[in-house]
Amino acid sequence: HWAEIGVQPMELVLSVRRQVEFRCRPLGEKRMRCDFLRHVCSSDEINAVVQKIGAKNFTVQDRAGIDGTLHRISAVRNTSGDIVTLVMRIGRSSRILAGLLEDILADSKSILILGPPGVGKTTLLRACAARLSEDQSTVIVDPAGEIAGCGDEPHKSVGRSLKDMAYSRSPRSRSEARREAMTRVVENMTPKVLVVDEIGTKSEASAARTIGERGVQLVATAHGHNIFDLLANTELRDLVGGLISSTLGDDNPRYKEFGRKNIQERSARPVFSTLVELRTPFSVAVHMDVAGSVDAALLGAPMPVQVRSRDPTGQMHVELARI
Repeated sequence: HWAEIGVQPMELVLSVRRQVEFRCRPLGEKRMRCDFLRHVCSSDEINAVVQKIGAKNFTVQDRAGIDGTLHRISAVRNTSGDIVTLVMRIGRSSRILAGLLEDILADSKSILILGPPGVGKTTLLRACAARLSEDQSTVIVDPAGEIAGCGDEPHKSVGRSLKDMAYSRSPRSRSEARREAMTRVVENMTPKVLVVDEIGTKSEASAARTIGERGVQLVATAHGHNIFDLLANTELRDLVGGLISSTLGDDNPRYKEFGRKNIQERSARPVFSTLVELRTPFSVAVHMDVAGSVDAALLGAPMPVQVRSRDPTGQMHVELARI
C-alpha cells in the first residue's frame, strides 16, 4: 500500500544500456523523485516488452495501453525506427480530490482543470467523469485510452460514462482527431457532459467554445500552473475569454485608478465558468468566477480563490484567499 511505503509510484522507465528508472512522488509532496535501480536494460529486454504489448498497438504518437487497465506506455525510437526507450506511466483511480469539487460538479457549469504534468489532472478528471455519469449522459473523448482505459469497454473507474476513441479514417494527429471527435460526439451522441483530457491547441480551444455554446457541460484539463499561464498561452487563452488591446481615454475611471492608457482586456466570455488549479495531489485553488479572475489579473488586482484541501485524516478544509 502506498501509505506503508510513503511514496506514490508514477512511472517506470526502461532504456537501452541504462539503469531502470523508478519515478515516484513522496506522499503529500508536489515534486516527483527519481530513483535508479541496479539493473541495466538491454535491447532484447525492450523488444520483449514491446512484443508483449504488441508493436501494432502503438499509435502514431507512439503510445499504447494495456486492455482493462489505466496504464500508458510511451515509446521513444532511434533514427532507424527501433524502440529504444519505454516510459510506463501507472494509471490509477481516486476520488479523494473529486470530493472537494462535489458542489461545483453539481452546478452543471463547465470546469477547466489546470496543472503541470504528473500532478494528477487525469486522475481527477476520471473521478469527475464517474461522479457526473451517475445521473447525466457523459461521454469521454479519449484518443489514447488514458482516461477510460484501453479496449472497447470503458474502465469501471469512470462509472457509467461512454467513451469515443477519436477514430479517424485517414491519418490524423492526436490533437486533430480529438477536435473532430469532440464535435462528432456532440452531434451524434447528444451528451449532457463531455469530458476531454489535455486541450492543447487553438483548434481544440475553438471546438470547446462551440460545444459550450451548445449548452453541453464541458469538463477538461490543460497544462499550466495557474491562470497567468493560460493568459500567456496564445493557443489556449481563448478558453478564459481571449485578449484584446485597448486604449483608455483621459476620463476613463480605470485610467484614473490604475494610471495606464494602454491595457489588455478580456475579449469574450470564457468557455469555462470555473477554473481549478491543481496544486498538489491533495489540494486545489478554485476560481469560482473565471471572468472576474481574468479581469482582475489583467488589471493587476488580487483575485479571490477558494483553496480546498484534505489532510491525512481525510478532513476537508476550505480557505478563502486572494492571489
